[in-house]
Amino acid sequence: MQTERILTAGMSGSGKSVYAEKLVSTFSSRKKFDQLILVNRKSEMSELVSPGARFAIDESINERHLTKILNGHKKVFFRVDGYDPRDFLNALGNEIMQRRYILLVIEEASEFLPRGKSPKALFRIFTAGRERGHSTIAVTQMLQSAMAGIDLAVMQQCTMLVSFRLQGEN
Repeated sequence: MQTERILTAGMSGSGKSVYAEKLVSTFSSRKKFDQLILVNRKSEMSELVSPGARFAIDESINERHLTKILNGHKKVFFRVDGYDPRDFLNALGNEIMQRRYILLVIEEASEFLPRGKSPKALFRIFTAGRERGHSTIAVTQMLQSAMAGIDLAVMQQCTMLVSFRLQGEN
């Protein structure tokens, strides 16, 4: 099964999230993944999963609980808000790399995969995930700026860049 690593960038309101939702729908209809995992700081895209598969993540989640969540749902949404998410993202990355044929969608990717600070296990999905059949869609408003942006190594791993209206130094 062919895997994809897609980076979608554009300013707020440009249509990047709508496009990502259409990609998920297309991948789903073509049976390109066995499990869908969505990560976001907001509730955008949560409607793609059933209400019982939407989880607000805080610092107290442990790997055993994460495994139980992923084992119990084919489609899952994690809203990660209000704290440094690197421990959760590393645990999620490790769990994904033990599985096959995952579609991982990361909204606000510049916050979860920041320049020079990407969680190692999550980054591994971009570099070695294709061997396990994993595809990724990273959605961001900010490719690069003087103060922030998505990790350059993540951008280099993407097989496709979809650009909507950008602003500033992007």
